[in-house]
Amino acid sequence: MVIYGAKLVAEQSKIPVEHSLAHNDKLLNIGTNRWSFESEIGVSNRMGSLTLELILLGGLFIAATLIVFGTLAAAAGSLGAWLGRSARAQRTMNRIAGGVFAMLAVNLLITQR
Repeated sequence: MVIYGAKLVAEQSKIPVEHSLAHNDKLLNIGTNRWSFESEIGVSNRMGSLTLELILLGGLFIAATLIVFGTLAAAAGSLGAWLGRSARAQRTMNRIAGGVFAMLAVNLLITQR
């Protein structure tokens, strides 16, 4: 959602300001189907040296990435070890894989070139 000044949006979309969601001269424009994805990650004021700031934020990003993907890798390893020991899980995974291959085969048969 995009936040504009109340007067600007009211003029652009012909919405009376008194009928809008106005707060502190801001209007939340939710009625005209305008969707926007904007980056919300960043620093509004410089902390000092730009190089130091980039190194700090880059290091924070690397640390967060290592934590998230390290946790996922450990969970996948544990799950894989558990699934490898279970005969029932092996049978279920083989049936699922067989079903996927069968559906792909049917798709190849009915697809026209």
